[in-house]
This record gives sequence, structure tokens and C-alpha cells, in this order.
Amino acid sequence: MELDLVAQLITSIATFLVAVILLQQLFKQNKELNLQHKDSERDHMFQRFVSLQSIAVEITRTKETADIWVKGVNNWKNLIEDSEKLIFRNLYNLQCNMMMNNWETSSPTGRINAAQLSLTTEGLATVYKYYQRRPIYNHSSDMGKLWDKIYEETWGESLDNFDKEKVIPYGKFHDEVK
Repeated sequence: MELDLVAQLITSIATFLVAVILLQQLFKQNKELNLQHKDSERDHMFQRFVSLQSIAVEITRTKETADIWVKGVNNWKNLIEDSEKLIFRNLYNLQCNMMMNNWETSSPTGRINAAQLSLTTEGLATVYKYYQRRPIYNHSSDMGKLWDKIYEETWGESLDNFDKEKVIPYGKFHDEVK
């Protein structure tokens, strides 16, 4: 009987030690995962910064492109040539694509600030309304609703009855004579 009790005690102690070792491994693994997560967040933030810098570089790559950006930002109607309109539309599209990619990881304040910066001038608001609204809604209806709200607050115009499903293909523009 005594031998059975000693065997049970040894088995219990061994089981307890295995459990402690496994628990230590679990804590170590959890710590490593937290470090990997922090590294991933840091990489993501760096990529966001690089994306923003890439857009700034693209806008200012040549004097011609920078001039088109400045003209278009101030007022869409300043863009006379179709090529200017297309370049401006594409640059704004790059900016919005970056914001769409960052939507999920942005804070509520960051989301509002991004939308406000992207809708503050007549030129930016025009490109949003006619060209970028649909892709933003397709990406996230919450993002589209926020941008529409800020558009209305900024420009005093509701986009509720504006057809966001209308697609204006590249090379065509909303203000062309029909």
C-alpha cells in the first residue's frame, strides 16, 4: 500500500512539474507574440509614413505636376486640359487609397482629420463627389458616411440624393459638354 501511495505522489509531482513547465512556455510564447505584434505595428506605422511621403513626392515630382495639383486643389474649374484633370484625379485617388488602407487602424480623430483634409477645398471636394465617393463607399460604408457628413458640413450640400453608383470612366469627366 505504501508503495502505491509513493507512486501516486511521484506521478502527481511529475504532472505538476510538467504543468508548470508548460505554463512557463506559454508565458514565454505570449511575450514573444506581444513583441512580434509591436514590431508589426511599428512596421505598419512606418509603411503609412512611407505611403504619405510617396504621395508627396509624386505630387512634387515635376513642376508641371505640382502646378496641376495646386490648380486642381484650389478649384476643379482651373484645370483646362483633360490631361490636367486626369493627373489631378489620379493624385487624389492615390491619397484616398492610402486613407482607405489606413481606415481600420486609424483612430476616430484620425479618420475625421483625414476626411476634413481631403474635402477642404473646392477642387478636392469635386473629385470626391464625382470620382472617389463610390470607391470609398465600396471600401467601407462607415467611411463613406463620415466623408459625406463632413462634405455636407463643409459645403452645405447633402449627397444623399447624388448617385454614387454612377461610374465616370478614366478619360471622361463630369463637366464635359454632353
